[in-house]
Amino acid sequence: MNHNYFYLATPKMKCLLFILIFFCSQLVVFSQQYSVDELKEIEGYNTAIANPNSHDTTLAKAYLGLGEILYVANLDTLLPLCNKTIEISKKNLANKKLSNKEKQVFLSKLSDALNNVGYVYKTKGDIDLALKYYHQSLKIHEEIKDKAGIATSLNNIGFVYRSQGNIYLAIEYYQRSLKIQEELGDHEGIASLYNNIGIIYYDQMDYDNALKCYQKSLKHDKETDYKRGIANTYNNIGLIYYKKGDLNEALKYYTKSLEIKQKIGDKIGIALSYNHIGELFEAQDSLYSAREYYLKALNILEKQGDKRWISFVLKDLSDLLLKIGELKLAEEYAIKSYKIAKELGFPSNISNSAQTLSKINKLKGNYKEALELFELHSMMKDSILNNDLVKNTKNQQLKYEFEKTQAIKDAEHKKDLEIVAEKGQKQKMISYGITIVLLIVISMLGVIFNRLKITKKQKLVIEEQKLVVETAKIQLEEKNKEVMDSINYAKRIQDALLKSEEHESKHLPPHFIFFKPKDIVSGDFYWALEKDNHLYLAAADCTGHGVPGAFLTMLGNSFLNEINATDVLLTPAEVLNLLRQKIITELNQKGNEGESNDGMDISLIRLNLHTKELQWAGANNPLYIIRENQLEEYKPDKQPIGYNYKMTDFTNHVFSCSVGDYICIFTDGFADQFGGPKGKKYKYNTLKEKLLSIYQNPLAEQKQFFAQEFEQWKGDLQQVDDICIIGVRI
Repeated sequence: MNHNYFYLATPKMKCLLFILIFFCSQLVVFSQQYSVDELKEIEGYNTAIANPNSHDTTLAKAYLGLGEILYVANLDTLLPLCNKTIEISKKNLANKKLSNKEKQVFLSKLSDALNNVGYVYKTKGDIDLALKYYHQSLKIHEEIKDKAGIATSLNNIGFVYRSQGNIYLAIEYYQRSLKIQEELGDHEGIASLYNNIGIIYYDQMDYDNALKCYQKSLKHDKETDYKRGIANTYNNIGLIYYKKGDLNEALKYYTKSLEIKQKIGDKIGIALSYNHIGELFEAQDSLYSAREYYLKALNILEKQGDKRWISFVLKDLSDLLLKIGELKLAEEYAIKSYKIAKELGFPSNISNSAQTLSKINKLKGNYKEALELFELHSMMKDSILNNDLVKNTKNQQLKYEFEKTQAIKDAEHKKDLEIVAEKGQKQKMISYGITIVLLIVISMLGVIFNRLKITKKQKLVIEEQKLVVETAKIQLEEKNKEVMDSINYAKRIQDALLKSEEHESKHLPPHFIFFKPKDIVSGDFYWALEKDNHLYLAAADCTGHGVPGAFLTMLGNSFLNEINATDVLLTPAEVLNLLRQKIITELNQKGNEGESNDGMDISLIRLNLHTKELQWAGANNPLYIIRENQLEEYKPDKQPIGYNYKMTDFTNHVFSCSVGDYICIFTDGFADQFGGPKGKKYKYNTLKEKLLSIYQNPLAEQKQFFAQEFEQWKGDLQQVDDICIIGVRI
């Protein structure tokens, strides 16, 4: 009966019925979860929506306001209510006769509703849609010069970038938002941003700086008595004490957080508190109590549809079940967690779930899968936690704090100058009178004479200091020139070792080499050798880039020439085995902790110029072969040229090629470049698509294409690594 009535209702009445049905079904819960003021607001919004004479500005505000109250208890209420605000606002904004005041109202409500829709999609795990709505909201906030709205959108976008592992962009958006919030004096907004910046420090295991940020966040939330913010910050402070091993202090803060969340009806927050309390029980070996709390958390999160936290809780449950001995159920939870993490694309989720799934595969004897998952866990963890990132995060925050302090000092100095000017004006009025004027003139003459003497002395001192500074500048420029000359000379040596990119021989098949160092000298190199009607060709990526990487490229190039200086025609795998042994020997690598682990990744082919037989071996770098518009990828051995904890002989692959086949070897620099409209990596799948679309073009055009594609993708961002791509047509 309710279903039929709902279907026949007008659009306005549909949403009203949805609200009334939800309100009635949750009446008892409402009285417990919402304050008296919030219940009055809900009643007022429902009255406005039910009134057929309500103006569209009133309706837009009512739907939006109602959603922002109800979503805490049920996230699914937010999307339909905000979509109603969006629909009303867009319909009215299309009216050219709309007054400026009405236009401002509709734009304001539209931007807020778009922001809320972005929050829903972020929670549900659709990150691309979340970013789309957040950016739409930001654009409107900027158009109407709504500073508070701009700050909110910047904060939300920063949160998404942090979840994706793009910490540099996250910090940039957080600090832009924090600057605006401090200008506005918005304690709630400032608290949110210090909390988010604290999470970045927490992810990097810098717990002391994370705790400082959380304490600042708590101070600002208490200024406005923002319950939800206080609860979240208590939870995060509890996490710090948990990580430091103080379980009693952690439980104290978790309990304070849970009490507030239960009072305000924050379902997702309650679930997270249950999960953290479960971790405490697990740490104290109360495994079945921990399991109970994990399951309570999972039940709430699945009802709310929060995929990010579902993935984390499933991972925790899986780890617990491994301890209990329930391997089958542990694997089921771990696979679910891993699938959700891959769907979201968040590095922290992927790292955690891959680590657990690796343990399970190891226990089952699936060592290959276990190793691959462990490597994925390590790679995702490294993308979040590395020394450069930690240092950059601290430097950016210190820079922001310094600029803020300096601005305060400048304002105080300006105020002092104004006070001095006011006193001078009063003194001037008192000084009227001929006698006083004459005395002032005489005094001023004496002062001027004295100042001239002092100025003359100061001039001499300044000139001496200027000479010292200029001398130091000249010396610095000379030293800088010496360093740059040395680096440029090193480049000439490196260029001499590498064959010309345009090298042509009547014996060689058509080819191109796209080679682009990040700095003056490169850590990537290419190597070629013609021997007994065979062509050897390699693309290699040494540890590091710039000057350190260049030293390794020279060693690698020299060792390859030395290895192949014999009469024996070596296979690519034999060459890589010998090259690894030379690197280990010459760099004195023994696998001891703290010693050099330098080396290189390489893809090496040997082509018989008569029979077209192709042999290939790879260390971490793959091979692409394109024939008849189909691209085949051949995986390398997952070990570098250098010492590794597990070293096996490299695999030698043999292929029969035909005229027209296309071969491509490369390093990882192009695929790892950040850029595009969202600041993401280029990725190998995109590289494959581009190769398939251009491989039949002339080789010179292919090289030019990659040069243009790289610059267009990179945009204003920095090049992150050296680049080497080699294409050969049989």
